[in-house]
Amino acid sequence: MAILKGKKQFDTEFNEAFELYGDHIYRFCLSRLKCNEEYAKDCTQDTFLIFYKRLKNGETFDNPRAFLYRTANNFVKKKYEEIQKNLSNQTPLSDDCASLADTAKSIENSLDFKSFQQKLNEILSDEEKALYTKRFIEMKSIESISEELGINKKYCTVKISRLRQKIRAELGEYRI
Repeated sequence: MAILKGKKQFDTEFNEAFELYGDHIYRFCLSRLKCNEEYAKDCTQDTFLIFYKRLKNGETFDNPRAFLYRTANNFVKKKYEEIQKNLSNQTPLSDDCASLADTAKSIENSLDFKSFQQKLNEILSDEEKALYTKRFIEMKSIESISEELGINKKYCTVKISRLRQKIRAELGEYRI
């Protein structure tokens, strides 16, 4: 009975994570792989398979969203390397191959998760880092952030908007 309860628990946790983040992870992969739906589906499936296996082995996640994005980013990189390897072994014969080459180059120019965090740490103040984490990593609502920080909801919205502008201005040359 305890084994079944444990299985139900991680099945429930997996299902909740998939419902919350499945579409987001798929769109993340799709954007990184230049709208190649097949590759994006593969990367998304592999990401959630790893998540499921780790849950099944008893691992707990304080922030499953961050784990899923890091894992998806790693699978996108692997897919990119696979594309590069296939392109180097073949002569481009069609527009599809040229499209794959463009995809590979754009992925190469994009920041990986750790590099992105390093750049953010360099350009953001402590207050901006906290705001960024609450809004974009923890995915908290503006209402809850304004309550936590003890500021007006409109002021919080303005701060988040300015934070986005600053990030775009500083990291505009990178595809994020």
